[in-house]
Amino acid sequence: MYLIDSNIFIDAQNNYYRRQFCPAFWDFIDAQFEKGHFRSIISVYIELQKQDDNVAEWIKNRKSYFLPIDDETTQINFAAINSYVEDYYLPINPDRARKQINKFADGADPFLIAKALTLGAKIITHEKYIKDPKCFTPKIPTICKEFNVECVNLFDFLNNSENLFILNK
Repeated sequence: MYLIDSNIFIDAQNNYYRRQFCPAFWDFIDAQFEKGHFRSIISVYIELQKQDDNVAEWIKNRKSYFLPIDDETTQINFAAINSYVEDYYLPINPDRARKQINKFADGADPFLIAKALTLGAKIITHEKYIKDPKCFTPKIPTICKEFNVECVNLFDFLNNSENLFILNK
């Protein structure tokens, strides 16, 4: 199972897989959710609903694709992830890192990682792995690596899948 980061939906709609000219991509996403291969979390759903765009409209009737995060194991994993983030990023530069740590903790990312850890799932995101003391922003792939959660970007996932988006005239 793969858990989908909000940037997958947003970037697809805003850039390369707009629903207006690539409905096959969105049909593919629907099919993966229906088969249980894809899921996301309720925090991502809430982030996407705030967009007030085509993505928000698309997910409106798809709330069942988004898993709850209030189970005990996910909450324990969330606490461990936030503790790691504090321990790693704060000593580097407390003033600059605090703002980024708070932003990370208040968003969907730590819950997405926690849920993946709980389920033994992989994450699909467009974020990049960055482990540089000069970078004060926690990134999903960087945190995932510390918790042995596999991360892949959408293009690598699609490249390794057996699906094609065929143009029909």
